[in-house]
Amino acid sequence: MSSPSKMPKPSARRWVINNITDGGLPHTVATFSLRLSDFDKPDLPPESIHAAVDFEHAHIRFVPEQPPITEARGVVHVTAQSLNGELQSGHFLAATELSQGKVAIEDLNQDNPRIDVQFHAASTAADAAVFMSKPPVKKDEVLNLKPAEARGTLVGDGKLSFYYVAPLDAHGRPREDLGVTYAVQAQLSGVSQAGLLHKFDVQNLSGDMDVNNAGLAVKGSAQVNGADASGTVRYLFEPEKGFDTFIDVTGKAPVEALSRFGYPPMPFLTGALGVKVHLKQGEKAEEADAEVDLKPARISWTDMGWQKPVGEPATLSVREEKKNGAILIPAFTFTTADATATGSARMGSDVSQIAGVHLSRVKLGQSDLALDYETIPGGWKIVAKGASGDATPWLNSTGDFSFKKFPVVDLTLDLKKLVLGPKREVHNVVGTLRCAEYCTQADLAGTAGKPFRFTITPQGAGRNVVLTAGDAGAFLKASGIYDNMQGGALSMGAAFDDSKPARPLAGRLFITDYTIIHAPVLAKLLTLASLTGFVDTLGGNGIEFKKLSAPFVLENDVITLKDAKAFGPALGISADGTITFPKQTLNLKGTVAPSYTINTFLKHVPLLGDALTGGGEGVLGARYSFTGTLDNPDLSVNPLSMLTPGFLRGVFDIFDDDTPSDEKKLSDGKPQAPWPDKRR
Repeated sequence: MSSPSKMPKPSARRWVINNITDGGLPHTVATFSLRLSDFDKPDLPPESIHAAVDFEHAHIRFVPEQPPITEARGVVHVTAQSLNGELQSGHFLAATELSQGKVAIEDLNQDNPRIDVQFHAASTAADAAVFMSKPPVKKDEVLNLKPAEARGTLVGDGKLSFYYVAPLDAHGRPREDLGVTYAVQAQLSGVSQAGLLHKFDVQNLSGDMDVNNAGLAVKGSAQVNGADASGTVRYLFEPEKGFDTFIDVTGKAPVEALSRFGYPPMPFLTGALGVKVHLKQGEKAEEADAEVDLKPARISWTDMGWQKPVGEPATLSVREEKKNGAILIPAFTFTTADATATGSARMGSDVSQIAGVHLSRVKLGQSDLALDYETIPGGWKIVAKGASGDATPWLNSTGDFSFKKFPVVDLTLDLKKLVLGPKREVHNVVGTLRCAEYCTQADLAGTAGKPFRFTITPQGAGRNVVLTAGDAGAFLKASGIYDNMQGGALSMGAAFDDSKPARPLAGRLFITDYTIIHAPVLAKLLTLASLTGFVDTLGGNGIEFKKLSAPFVLENDVITLKDAKAFGPALGISADGTITFPKQTLNLKGTVAPSYTINTFLKHVPLLGDALTGGGEGVLGARYSFTGTLDNPDLSVNPLSMLTPGFLRGVFDIFDDDTPSDEKKLSDGKPQAPWPDKRR
């Protein structure tokens, strides 16, 4: 009888006895070749014992936490040193069929032998999810596996290697993983799993899968979060330099699927995208390089006034980084047949808004410039420099303008051309504008026909506002304020009283030596006043005016005019009333009188002048009222009224040449301080 030291150790025998149960042994062959001297050796020679045991309908359990293989059929070869089993067939879990299996214990003489298992399996995605959810793999939580929802099949080969008794770790404690190593290679077909890796809804995945102690890798094609994709996804169970997910794929995605990949809403984009992306992700970091084919997409950038239809080629190359919840785009290049943009950007922490953009060059529509854009509380900080900039879309997007609440903007401009609308542009624009709840500072200069300048400067308890333009008609047209004036010199001086809650602005607008042409509202007024001859003049060379003086007060979106007057050689007009924003609703009343120059000439003719204009008889004129908007005016005229000389003097005292000297210095476009009203 041999001693225990020369027989298989108890732990090895226990594994065989405890883990291969049930079933039958239809055929067994055993051969013993022993010498008395063999019993004196530390271990029996391997060839001294050989047994071949066929088994069928057996249950084999490899790892305690995993369910057993049932209906196992095969053969076990045992020597004095080793055990090798061949699994010809077996059933595992709900629907997995095993074959070509091998079990090997190389050294039965060890107290804690290592067991190596190989198998070929035809399985389902649901069974694979169950297998990976239990020890020794136990990756169901990190992979977010849901066996009940998994669909599809896989066929492949697997390897397991583990100790019968858990080895000790560096601290002398049993290792929970039993020292397991494993590797599975499988071909996938039609696999679907929602929420894989907590971020991918996968459908109809077909391809190759490798799973081992380091991680999982899949190469194939599938629908992922609504996008068609093909390529490789690799997931590491232990992050490498902070990254655990590595993706190299090409695909095509409908725009509406982008939100499922964590991208912010993109209302300017519709259709689909072609994408080639190399991405690595971690819990707190992300890096990606992508090439995006925008040909199948429609782009409509209303803020830039630019569109790209479906089918027109366009590409986007972008590098993206995510750190501490914020998305950075260190570099991007956007190219189409008629547009290019190169720069960098950063997103907000909620990735729903752009926090800042630096464009080293953007050529888009009528814009060709360098642009820095940054969000500030409630608005934007913008620095624009270059050959041209188109502000039309931005101005249109701001909606109805209100003086009570200015857009929050910190603006710096240095542009050779600034487009403000169709056929509206100014040139050589340089300066700054700072507005929050109200505009606190401005200094903008440029040319519109001739130089102009606009300034807002602090002054005591308020702010001074000065506007001058050497060509009033060109400036007003370019600004979109009024299209029917030619020539003239404009000067406005005003002051905000910031000590009052409404911050009223009081001042006076002067324009000298200008001509009005093709003005529909004025034409209607003259027609209703039976001054049809002036209508013909208005439609031809226009009506000349010598001077306009308009005292005003702006308060709570209402501009109040009092004693506003304009006169010229042929016509004089007065106006009182209000203009209310944002709809620019007018409620004005006034007088229009013809041929003032002739009347004043007759007035100075001895005897005849007194007869024509004295005695309370006056000259002919018309009173009017104007309500509604310029687009849809409601004019009421009392034509050919008799105006007394006293009334005329009140209307046309503007003709007196008492203009302050500061008001006359307009041609150079330099701002002047608000001037006093010498008539008060």
